[in-house]
Amino acid sequence: MDRAMPEIARRLAIPTDLARVFAELSTQVGLEGWLASKVEGEPRLGVRLKFSLGALPLDVVVAEMEAPRATTWRCVGGPDDWIGTDIVFRLSQEAGGVHMDFRHRRWREENSVFREAEREWEAALERLRDRLA
Repeated sequence: MDRAMPEIARRLAIPTDLARVFAELSTQVGLEGWLASKVEGEPRLGVRLKFSLGALPLDVVVAEMEAPRATTWRCVGGPDDWIGTDIVFRLSQEAGGVHMDFRHRRWREENSVFREAEREWEAALERLRDRLA
């Protein structure tokens, strides 16, 4: 029997509009405001981005971008446990603002690296919400 791959999943309500949230996910300035201290590369479909996340360097390729509703990044460089994982942001405009469905999928196992990533995403998404509130 196949075992389901672990994933980090969060649903976030942000009291603003789709365009503002999507700009935070799809521009260097936006990403540097809540996620990374430095971003190299222009967040566009097929482009490789290099994130400086404190001591953690992370490279992703923008695998999907559907403005202003979705983007997916495929991890291609960084810690071994992250490589091959997908980071997915889905946005919908609802009463009171934007709802974000966040998923970091395709983890091989739920280990200490996974649990640390879970804590880091929780903090990053909170920074994003606070930045836009």
